[in-house]
This record gives sequence, structure tokens and C-alpha cells, in this order.
Amino acid sequence: MNVAACDAAALSNIDSARAAEGYGPLSLPTNYESLGTRAQVIIVANAERTSRGLPALPENSTLDNLAQAGAQAGGGQGTDPTGPNGYSWGSNIAWGDPTALSADFG
Repeated sequence: MNVAACDAAALSNIDSARAAEGYGPLSLPTNYESLGTRAQVIIVANAERTSRGLPALPENSTLDNLAQAGAQAGGGQGTDPTGPNGYSWGSNIAWGDPTALSADFG
């Protein structure tokens, strides 16, 4: 399955699940497919957050790099990195998901 087809299937599943929760379809920018994976993950997470009344989170290269290091640590098994003061987090690694939308549905 190509990326566009995978995203279309995942988005259909996401929208069905959101409807069951009482939310409308996930809103993505028209250029979504042309963006890199990191940008897509942030867009999808923020679309989920804002549709539920939570604030969007800006991209933060320091946190991005720490999360990437954690995902690559431990022989590919991933570990939670120690974040800067004022942040707390846990793993949300989507091992094996081919796209940001398939990871969101999972």
C-alpha cells in the first residue's frame, strides 16, 4: 500500500472513531502529504488536541531532539529521555506504524 492510500485508510478510521466520540473529522492542511514526518506528527497531534479544547503545542527543536535520541536509544527499543526542567513526559512511540496518521489511529 502506498503512503497516500495508507493515510486515506487511517484518516477514514480516525474519522469514524472521532464520530463515535462525538467529534467531527480530523482537519489537516491541504499540503499535509507534502510535509515531512516530524511536521505531520505535530500537525496530527495538534489537530487532535485543539479539537478537544486543548492548546496546540509549538514545535520545539530541543524536545524533538531529546525525543529522537530516546527513540533511538536502547538498541532500538526506545527509552524515555530525561527532559529539561519544567517538562514531564512518557513514551508515545509508534513502532512499526508507516505514517503519522496510522500511528494516531493506533
